[in-house]
Amino acid sequence: MAEVKLENISKHYGEHRVIENLNITVKEGECFTFLGPSGCGKTVILRLIAGFERPTNGEIFIGSSLVSSAEQKIHLPPEERKIGVVFQDYAVWPHKTVYENVIYPLKIQRIDKNEAKQRTMQAITQVGLKGLEKRLPYQLSGGQQQRVALARALVSKPEIMLLDEPLNNLDAKLREEMRFEIKELQREIGVTILYVTHDQEVALAISDRIAIFDHTGHVRQIGAPREIYEKPADKYVFNFMGVSNFIPLEIKNGATIIEDSNIPVALQPPTGKKEALRMLAACRPFDIELTRENTGMKGEVKRVTFLGATMDYRINLGEKELRIQQDTQEALQNNLLFKEGEDCFLKFHNVAWFESQSVEMGVS
Repeated sequence: MAEVKLENISKHYGEHRVIENLNITVKEGECFTFLGPSGCGKTVILRLIAGFERPTNGEIFIGSSLVSSAEQKIHLPPEERKIGVVFQDYAVWPHKTVYENVIYPLKIQRIDKNEAKQRTMQAITQVGLKGLEKRLPYQLSGGQQQRVALARALVSKPEIMLLDEPLNNLDAKLREEMRFEIKELQREIGVTILYVTHDQEVALAISDRIAIFDHTGHVRQIGAPREIYEKPADKYVFNFMGVSNFIPLEIKNGATIIEDSNIPVALQPPTGKKEALRMLAACRPFDIELTRENTGMKGEVKRVTFLGATMDYRINLGEKELRIQQDTQEALQNNLLFKEGEDCFLKFHNVAWFESQSVEMGVS
């Protein structure tokens, strides 16, 4: 395993600036995720680290080795960077067996036959495919094909693993299984992992740290999953990390009301923000409690959706709409299942506060 350092990295395609002055250090043995919307440059960064692309400016270090430098005109080819790469589409050879797919990189490197066989079987075992080494890809499930790609990346004993949306083509159940297997594999072998995804759940589940990118390729926040989820740096990060309610508020005659209305809210801005006349309150669907008790904040149930363990509500607050979710079993036990058109009252928990912006109140 090795540390990966990006120093002042920029990547331009003609006039199009994908990445500009990016500085990130991935610690040795860490699972670090680049998380952001499609087109923000996540995959380009991975390709720069792998050596498939050259940076326009800046330097890339893997461990103590300078592998790319635009200024010094240094560019180490991918096969000399001690990396393993797993792509979104698996990229396994359809005419080769599991064993033949996994051993392929060692044949290219001309590794001794006995050592190559031992390392191949070890990698196949590590990803849970022992006994399937003679099967062709069409005889495997999507999850098993992805394991073949992982084993092929592991067999060369890389210092870092680069994973580019490797779970995208799997169904929901397989995605959940594979994300935990990837994390367990990382703990077992101790390799440094750089993971690219736009899936917040995967990022939260497997990462030691996450870098949140916006659509322009700029990093908005870097931190541990819990830190990013509970203490987002700004509205963009809060919104990107899950379903969000945003409520633009203003203080009028000493009362906190929904902006451009006379609807009072039982929300008090934190110390230090009370002097502001306009603010933006943000919360998750589970951070609003529906109750039949008169809390002074009345809403009307617009839509009810049963999601099994969760009840999902759309609530009208005057002319505005909020999304609220509650535990189904808890709602049943406490007589808190609401019907469409029914009145309800709202209690807010864990509200985040941001500077007021020109946004429509509601679900984002």
